[in-house]
Amino acid sequence: MSRLRSRKGATLVLVAIMMTALIGFAGIAVDASRLYVMRVELQTAADAAAIAGTVEVRDKRPTNATTLALQYAANNVVERKAPTIAASDVEPGVWDYTTRTFSLLGSWTDPTLNAVRATAHYPGSYTFARVFG
Repeated sequence: MSRLRSRKGATLVLVAIMMTALIGFAGIAVDASRLYVMRVELQTAADAAAIAGTVEVRDKRPTNATTLALQYAANNVVERKAPTIAASDVEPGVWDYTTRTFSLLGSWTDPTLNAVRATAHYPGSYTFARVFG
């Protein structure tokens, strides 16, 4: 009967289970923070591309907006790599200051053109959370 009441080694089992959970949560926290930083860097690249395109539109060179936007997007890196941005990801449009909305235009030569929208892409991946599926 004394064998059933022995608790030797129970602490070791509990510590092993808790360490697994703790390491799992730490891995998820590290991956979540990496993904957040990737998102911010990607937003910076898209913003730089859109601003560069908008400057070209303001300076009356709208046909050069896509080229300059692609150059500026490539100058901003995500995890030390250039994000993916195609010419079709740079779009001409009109920004309405009262409603704070962007309306897509079909042409870079439209006289109402006053804004550029750029979309950048990057395939983010997990590091530690991959172990846990």
